[in-house]
Formats: sequence, C-alpha cells, structure tokens
Amino acid sequence: MSVLSGWYHEPSPLLYNPPFTPDSTLINGLGRGPSSPLAVLNVTQGQRCRFRIIGASCDLWFNFAIDGHDMTIIEADGNEVEPVIVDSLAVYAGQRYSVVVSTRGQLLDSICVQFP
Repeated sequence: MSVLSGWYHEPSPLLYNPPFTPDSTLINGLGRGPSSPLAVLNVTQGQRCRFRIIGASCDLWFNFAIDGHDMTIIEADGNEVEPVIVDSLAVYAGQRYSVVVSTRGQLLDSICVQFP
C-alpha cells in the first residue's frame, strides 16, 4: 500500500491562510525532510506487483509514476474497472487506486511522485 500525503513543517494552528502548500511529500509517512528517510517499496524482480495507492492529502494532488514502467489501473475507489495502461496517475485527496506493474525482469529504480 502506498499512502500519499503532504508534510507541513509548521503546526496546524499557524496554517490558517491559504494556499496550503506542504513543505514535502510523504509516501507511507516517509519523505524528504529534516529527519525522515525516503520510503522503500520492495518488489521481486521479474514479477507483477500490485500497488494500492491512497491520496491522503488535505489540499493537493499527486502525479504518481514509476520510472520506466507503465502501470495498469485495475481498481478505482473500491470498484473494479476495465484495465487501462498509463505511465502516470493523478491522485487527488481521498482517491484510491490499485495498479499492477510488471518489472519485466528489471529492478524498479525509483518511485517518482510529483505534485504541482
């Protein structure tokens, strides 16, 4: 499971004037910051992997992509969908997706998550 969220370094009582732009992006509670290591998602080389992606942000959206690999969307918000192959996935607050990734005999070098 991959939970995507924003990390605000300021305490919430100090964040009362929009826009609410996070200082960092987190995957499963880990990300770039003064004291946080990056998240590691372990996969088996040459296997198909299912990732469950959850947008747990307050305000922003994420562009979820796995470098050099396509993803097949198989589920959206708890509903099975006709499989769709994409190279990135827009994930908004509260959305959930399941995607399947084939490592094609390669190691996944990195997970790239971007937000505007």
